[in-house]
Amino acid sequence: MVADLPYFARGTRMCGRSLRQCVLDPGTPRNYADPHRSVILRVGPSHDEPMTTDGTSFGRQISKARKAMALSQKELAARIMKEEDGTAISPQYLNDIEHDRRSPTSDHLIRQFAEVLNIDEGVLFLLAGKIPDDLRSQVSDPAKAAEAFVNFRRAITN
Repeated sequence: MVADLPYFARGTRMCGRSLRQCVLDPGTPRNYADPHRSVILRVGPSHDEPMTTDGTSFGRQISKARKAMALSQKELAARIMKEEDGTAISPQYLNDIEHDRRSPTSDHLIRQFAEVLNIDEGVLFLLAGKIPDDLRSQVSDPAKAAEAFVNFRRAITN
């Protein structure tokens, strides 16, 4: 098998995508926006590095909860409705979310996932790296918001 690989990939860890799409090279900065956009992408030591210390990312949490409920991606996608037109998201979009290739585009989708999968929406907002729009609109004093973030950081690191 190693002999079948091109010279530049021998001894290199690869992610789940094909060699043509992604070669992992420790020590090189990541491209989080689109981790598989180039032919040979050099990324950091662990392409699947978690967003939290327990190894959970937004996509992994969605996938884990979906599987626990014995739902297929198609079944879950049919239950998640877009805010704009009330149609269901596509199974491919859900697949991209579960594999951390895309993020949910709105607070509405995060809340839909939380409701359908019985997950605390605060956890999903944290994993998605978002502050809910309704909360952000209530911030009247940026200094208070900054102080709240300092307190939040203290609370999670202790």
